[in-house]
Amino acid sequence: MGLVDVVNQAVAVAFSVVGDFKDQIIFTSKPTSTYDPKTGTVTNPSQISRPVGAIITKAKSHEINGVSVLANDMWALIHSNDITATPKETDEVTFETKIYRIVAVDKIIATGVVLWKIQLRTRK
Repeated sequence: MGLVDVVNQAVAVAFSVVGDFKDQIIFTSKPTSTYDPKTGTVTNPSQISRPVGAIITKAKSHEINGVSVLANDMWALIHSNDITATPKETDEVTFETKIYRIVAVDKIIATGVVLWKIQLRTRK
């Protein structure tokens, strides 16, 4: 068992312990269309929406710079075992009846993902 596996198990235990603090979100993965130039066919895969447990926090005052982090931005921490798709900036999250677009995605642990830190911004 490697170090990433040990850290992943520790994060899984931590996420199970904070169960009451996790919020339920709906993660919507919006796959990108593909185009086959030989046939002229465009394939539009269906979007996938799944409930996911996440720890949601508001952007802290020292993080807000008015450009990359705005005052109403939020962070979602999601354990990698709880989400099957790789989050990307075209995806969306629904939380407390509001739809947020994902504006930034960071993976915690460089060689293999243990935790996703996702920046959310209200969709306009």
